[in-house]
Amino acid sequence: MIKERIATKENVADFLKKANAQLEQMQNALHINGEAIMLGEFVTIKRYCQLFNIEDTQVVSNWIKRGIIPAENIREIEELNGIKLIKAVAYK
Repeated sequence: MIKERIATKENVADFLKKANAQLEQMQNALHINGEAIMLGEFVTIKRYCQLFNIEDTQVVSNWIKRGIIPAENIREIEELNGIKLIKAVAYK
């Protein structure tokens, strides 16, 4: 009986640990239209410029228009006034 209780407590503790990890991961994502956008991977144009030492946000906007930044690396969030998030990797 004691062994069963210990095993049950371990199972509950393991379950809670996994649940907490999933909750933490969900808090670091923006869920829009069934897609989870990881906030560590995607940034605003302004933040992208800060990360990669680009002086003018217009440069990045032009990259988007010219296709230098691939469409799969751009997320436009209509619910947030059409803000564009781009994947935080070097493009040029």
